[in-house]
This record gives sequence, structure tokens and C-alpha cells, in this order.
Amino acid sequence: MTTPTEPPVTVERGPDGGTDHEELPLPPAAPDLDAVPHALRVALASGDSQTARTIALSALASGTSLENFYEHLVRPVLEEIGSQWQQGTLSIGEEHIYTTTIRTLIDRLGDLPVPPATRGRVVLLRPPGEQHLLGLLMLRNVLRKRGWNVSAPDPLPVEGLVDLVHTLGDVVAVGMSLHRCRDHGTMREKVAYFRQELPNVPLVLGGLALRRDPTLWRRVGACGAAEDLPGALALIDTVTNPLTGRERDILVMTSYGATNDEIAQQLAVKPSTVKTHLERIYTKLGVRDRPSSVALALRRKWID
Repeated sequence: MTTPTEPPVTVERGPDGGTDHEELPLPPAAPDLDAVPHALRVALASGDSQTARTIALSALASGTSLENFYEHLVRPVLEEIGSQWQQGTLSIGEEHIYTTTIRTLIDRLGDLPVPPATRGRVVLLRPPGEQHLLGLLMLRNVLRKRGWNVSAPDPLPVEGLVDLVHTLGDVVAVGMSLHRCRDHGTMREKVAYFRQELPNVPLVLGGLALRRDPTLWRRVGACGAAEDLPGALALIDTVTNPLTGRERDILVMTSYGATNDEIAQQLAVKPSTVKTHLERIYTKLGVRDRPSSVALALRRKWID
């Protein structure tokens, strides 16, 4: 993964996958990580987005991954804001400063260098009426750092979402964030319509609604759900990987030059079984031979 210690580079930015080129100076200094949570909280509370960005870049330069920065440093602040808001100990003005500064920080971290998008496109969105956006934007940034092309459109009804996926053409998964789900029947109808129109595009759910009800995704017919950022990343990896665990094992050994006989001996199966697995892999990936299947799987990160 590219880190902020590298020289300034030209990067992609913008939630719709558009480009805007900018030279980004990246500070090399590593911070005292024990002091980061307090310093970050102070910067966010005061609306100091520049200091918050500097703290973030220093944490990333020290080896903290972007997802860990979000999960262990930003998310606790968001949870505290929510708790204070519910308890009535946070004013409207204070809440606005916090959330606006966090949104600015997330947007600016979205300007960091990203690798080429080789893993397909993921669409992340909220349904109409859903106001909570910050978790979705953090997921967007981390997916881009992992090689995905990510589109994050404004809220869309399910018919508009289906049209968008058809128009984009290269969508491999759709993630929908839900803060609440008051009408399970209506949600189930929307998911059923999406899956009928796009049977090969998995629709997964995330957001606070899944923390309140971890079984919600099953009851509305989605393909999976995640309650936090690490779970969402693992889920996207899983639903977009066409290979079974055994197929991945065989392809990994193939990538190291192992023959069918050697793979069969390692897995305690017949060489003909390995041959059958490889033929299934070729069919799934739309390729004709071992080198092409390995190259595609490595590019899409279906194997390591």
C-alpha cells in the first residue's frame, strides 16, 4: 500500500470517480501515537481541519493503515458525538463543527495516492432520506486504496440504482448504508427488485441498522452485511471473489509453478481432480490457460 512518505504524486479524487490533479505534500514525521486520539479530538472539536489532516498524515506515515486510522481514531469520536447528542450534552453548534470537520478530513484523505483500479467498480450509496454519510465515505477511501474503482452517488431510489449499475457496466458489488430500517417489508421489496434486475451483482448492507439488528440483511434478502469498516472490507472481498477456497489454493500453487501432480500430492487428491478444478477456474474467469488465470486473479487480488 502506498504511504504518505513518498514524494508528491498526481492522484484521482472525487466521489464519482472523476479526476482532479493536485500536488500533495506528504509530511515524513511520525507522531507519538499515544497522543494522537487527544490531539485529533481537540482539532476536530475546534474545527481545525488542517491540523486534523496533519495528524492523520503523520499517523499514516508511522505505519498506521488508513482503515485502522478510521476505525480506531475517527470512529470513537463519532460514537462519542452520537452518545453526547443523545444525552443532550452536545449543542447543535458543537455537533455541526465536529461532523463538518470530520467530513472535511475524510474528503482530504481521499486525495491521498491510490493504486490503479484493477479490482472492478463498487457502488456505495444511501437510500433516499438517509442522512448518515461519514461511514460510507471512509469505506470509499479505503476501497480505493485497495485498488477498487468506487462510485458514491447521491441517494437514489432502487429503480435509479438499477439504471446506474446498467449504465456504468463494470459494477461488481453494491453497498448500501442504513442508519435505520423502519419498514422491513418495503426494504425487502426493493432488494428483491434489485436482485431480479441484476442477479449477478451482490447487494450488501452496512451501517448502524445492522448493529441494532445483525439479522436484518437476511430478512430483507441482501447478500450479506457488515457492522464496521473491517467487516465491510472483508465482505466486499468475499462477495466479489468468484473462486472457492479450494480453487484459490490450487491457483496459488499454480502461480508458484506447481504441476497438477504436485498440487494433487499437496492436497491429497487425484491429479484429475486438480485438472477439473482448473477447468472450472478457466470457465469462471473467462480465460483459457494457467498463466492467464493466475495473472487475472493476482490483478483482481482474488489470490495473494
